[in-house]
Amino acid sequence: MTSAAVFFGLVTDTHYGPTAYGNRDCPGALGRLRATLDAFAAAGVALVVNLGDAIDTAPTAAAELALCAEVRAAFDAFPGAVLHVIGNHDVAMLGKAEYLAAVGSRHPAYYSLDLHGMHLIILDGNCHEDGTDFDRGDFSWDDAWLSPAQIQWLEDDLAAAADRPTLLFCHECLDASTDDPHVLRNAPEIRRLLRRHPAVRAVFQGHFHPGRQTRIAGMPCHTLPALVAGAGGDPVGAIATVRTDGTVTLRAV
Repeated sequence: MTSAAVFFGLVTDTHYGPTAYGNRDCPGALGRLRATLDAFAAAGVALVVNLGDAIDTAPTAAAELALCAEVRAAFDAFPGAVLHVIGNHDVAMLGKAEYLAAVGSRHPAYYSLDLHGMHLIILDGNCHEDGTDFDRGDFSWDDAWLSPAQIQWLEDDLAAAADRPTLLFCHECLDASTDDPHVLRNAPEIRRLLRRHPAVRAVFQGHFHPGRQTRIAGMPCHTLPALVAGAGGDPVGAIATVRTDGTVTLRAV
């Protein structure tokens, strides 16, 4: 890794589920997830971040738990660490804690940790305007917010991190105008907060299935393409290398 601060895999919007619709091959997504994780392992990646919407909507909570069990088995077979970000579809039939337990996460909905000298922040954009959680289908994919409590936590966490190089991960987008329904409704407030903390090196997000590369006040913001829109059993993901000087590179797998 030499001067690289963090080297990790990224996957998002697997949408594993029982039904295909539009350009979403939900039943075939589990095979693509396994292929992607195998590609990460072959590249020597030691950490994978799942950026959310691992499952698609199923008819019952029991059916969604069964989907989670298969997704968990795929991630458990990866010979490294896995961090999970919650997406809106993940709580179509489940509560947040129930979903996280089902996929094997050891963390709450939002949290931070340090790795190889880098500070990683996992955000949860699955809240209503009043700060209450999306829960068991009580959500609107285009009306998502960071709760006021989480924004205060984020401000405190960034202050405590001081000048440590920091990365942010969120399912919903932070980078564009709120005219874009994929963007958090209070994204302008969050971006103002990030601008006060230049140690933030990059943002990684999902939700917008085509993917895109943008910037927030000069900081790279990477939206990963959705795995569910891939073809056949081909892997769909990226390996990120983040250096302490702020340089971020992505390589598709």
